[in-house]
Amino acid sequence: MIRFLLLAVLPLFTNSPCDTLGIKMQPLAIPISLSGDYGELRDGRFHAGLDFRVGGVVGEPIRSVDKGYVYRVSVSPSGYGNGLYVKHPDGTISIYGHILEFAPGIASKVKAEQYAQKRFSVNLYLDEDDIPVHAGQYLGKVGNSGSSLAPHLHFEVRNPQGSGPVNTISAGYFHIPDDVPPIIRRVNFYSYEDSTGMVQSSLVESITGKYRKVITLGEKSYLAIDAVDKQSGTVANLGVERYEVFVDDTSIFRFEMGDYTLDEQENFNSLIDYREKVQSGIHLVKTYVEPGNSLAGSKIHFRNNGIIVLKDEDVHNVRVVVSDQFGNCEQRKFQVKRGNLPPAANTSSAGLFRHRFFLPWFAPLGFVGEG
Repeated sequence: MIRFLLLAVLPLFTNSPCDTLGIKMQPLAIPISLSGDYGELRDGRFHAGLDFRVGGVVGEPIRSVDKGYVYRVSVSPSGYGNGLYVKHPDGTISIYGHILEFAPGIASKVKAEQYAQKRFSVNLYLDEDDIPVHAGQYLGKVGNSGSSLAPHLHFEVRNPQGSGPVNTISAGYFHIPDDVPPIIRRVNFYSYEDSTGMVQSSLVESITGKYRKVITLGEKSYLAIDAVDKQSGTVANLGVERYEVFVDDTSIFRFEMGDYTLDEQENFNSLIDYREKVQSGIHLVKTYVEPGNSLAGSKIHFRNNGIIVLKDEDVHNVRVVVSDQFGNCEQRKFQVKRGNLPPAANTSSAGLFRHRFFLPWFAPLGFVGEG
C-alpha cells in the first residue's frame, strides 16, 4: 500500500508546472538554455534581458512568470515584433518578445484594435481589470517576429521606476546551474599620448593566446579586452559580468555589469573600444576611461583613468581577470616594460575614419559643408 502511494504522488511533484527552480515561474516549461543574457554587449547597447533558446522551432507555449495583468500589447514589423507586457503587484513589468501568436483573449483585442486603427502596427494599453493573469498562465507561443534572427523568446523585466531593466539572474528569478568559466579571446595593448591636448593612441600588440614575451610599451598605455561567457546547456557566446585589470597586483580598472539604467547605457560606446568596433565589429571593453563617462564611479572603478603608467625600466606584471555572474573566472598574465616604441606606434587614430576631424568633448563645435 505504501509503495502504491509513493508511485501515485511522485509524478505530481516531478511534472508540476509550479517547479520554478527560483522565485518566479519559468516563462517556458522546457529546460533553460540561453542564446543571449543580461548585459551582453550588443550594437550600441547592453542587452536588457534573456534570450531563451527553443531548438530553432516556433510554437513553444509562453507562460507568465508571476501574477498581474496584461498592461500592454505591441505589434510591429521590427523590434519585439509581437510583444506582451505584464504588470505585476510589485510594480515590475515582465516583457515577452518575438511572439508567434497571442493567447486567444489577447489576440481578439489586438485584432479589434488593428481594425479600428486600420493598420498593422499597434500599441494597445489595457486596464488592470481587462486581462488579469496568474503565475503560469498561457500568454502565447514563441515565434520569430520583429527583429529576430531565429525563433526564441526575449524575456525582460523592467523596474518599477522605469529607469532600466532588472538583472533577473542575480535577482534570483531563475536558477541556472553554471560551472563553465568565460573565455578571453583577445587582449589589445595600445599606446596612449595626450601631450598635445588630444588623445592619440595606436595598437602595440594584439594577443589571442598565451604570450610569454615581455611586451614593450611607452610610458602610458591601456588595454582592451574581448571576452565572452560560456554556460552549461548552451553553445552561445554570452556576456561577461566583470572585467578587471591588475598591474603588479594593484587594480587599475574594474567594470561590473550589475543592474544598469537607461542613462548609463548612453555611455556604451565610451566603454568599448569604438575604433575596433568600427573596423572589425568586435566589442572590446577598454580600460581607458574617457572624461564625461557616467559609468565611472558607478560601474567602472579605476586608477589613473585606467592608464598603465610605467615610470621605470623594470618588468611589471599585468593580469586580466574576467568572471560571470556565478563566480566562474578566467585570467591571462602578461609582462610589460617601458621602452621606445617605433614611430608608427605614435601616429593618430583619426585616419581610420572617413573624415579627419577631431571632435573635442569639452568644446562647442560647428561644422559647415558645401550647400
